[in-house]
Amino acid sequence: MITYREPVPADAEGITRVLRESWAVTYSQWLTPEWFEASTDAWADSWRATLERAQQRRAAGEPDPARRWIALDGDLIIGVSNSGRSAVHGAFEPAREVLLGILYVDEEYHGTGVGSKLLELALPDGAPAELWVADPNPRAQAFYRRHGFEPDGARQINERLANTPELRMVR
Repeated sequence: MITYREPVPADAEGITRVLRESWAVTYSQWLTPEWFEASTDAWADSWRATLERAQQRRAAGEPDPARRWIALDGDLIIGVSNSGRSAVHGAFEPAREVLLGILYVDEEYHGTGVGSKLLELALPDGAPAELWVADPNPRAQAFYRRHGFEPDGARQINERLANTPELRMVR
């Protein structure tokens, strides 16, 4: 049975596994094994610190500007989404106030509705938002189109992501 909840610091390793495996499939044409080795080692620590700060804010009664969700099959984390405030992305000013920063699902769960549910949790009620997606990435772009996103013409090369071409989609 698939369940959904907000992540806690102990979920950092599982989130990192989903991201590493998803990126290996999605970005293999751009990202070398050397890039992964140099770039992904710190992901679990970064996620743990982010989730600890979010817990501290909630405990203090402060709002968290981000919406983070995980999908689980039993105890196994199989998907993750994160939305928050938009910011300058490369040379582009934000097109919307909210950015869908990540949405990744283990490949074996593609087409099961897990991604759609994580998107709805990150951006409830079809909220206006922007996202950046690798280009080409026809599967992801088709998924986002089904959920009301359209390219707005903004394109760039993401130098921080091994020169991956990206386009912005908005709704």
